[in-house]
Amino acid sequence: MPTLFGGAIELELPERFEDISSYRDVPDNQEVFTDGDLDQSVIVEILERAPVDDAESAEFLFRDYASEGEASSCTVQTCRRLDTGEIPLLPAGTDAFLATGVQRVAKQGDSKELGNELQVLLAVVRLPQVNSDILITLNTPIYINPASRTAKHVAAGHQATHEHAPAEFAALLTTFTVLDWGLFGSPQ
Repeated sequence: MPTLFGGAIELELPERFEDISSYRDVPDNQEVFTDGDLDQSVIVEILERAPVDDAESAEFLFRDYASEGEASSCTVQTCRRLDTGEIPLLPAGTDAFLATGVQRVAKQGDSKELGNELQVLLAVVRLPQVNSDILITLNTPIYINPASRTAKHVAAGHQATHEHAPAEFAALLTTFTVLDWGLFGSPQ
């Protein structure tokens, strides 16, 4: 199982996902993995705790994620608290939330008109004791603009990948655990 952030966090990913830091710089607060054939990505990001109530955190951070990614459109479809069985390796009393929706995002170098429609599944693990939020995000194309850079390299026949993504994301969340709370400057 891959460890992230120098071994402080663990998350089991399918072998088809590659660590993007092998190809480009990734900020210290992120771990990014991609499957180039499907144009699917998993991002784990540590942020300063969002200044919103827990119940509002998933939608707030979903919209913030869209803004940071310069999405030309953003639709939140669902927001809810995750049950302990859905993300079972967190310490008791740790709250986690899920937001799902669709964003239209152009690849770097493409104009906004060439944006691809992405299904975005975003989990937020709230850690008030260390003033942090951890985001776990799975991005999966729903529609790839045939004139975009993505269309030139994404394998044919994967247009229905987004239909399986929620189950894949649910499986990922069951493996998420923090191994070293010193990552946040405070032992748990």
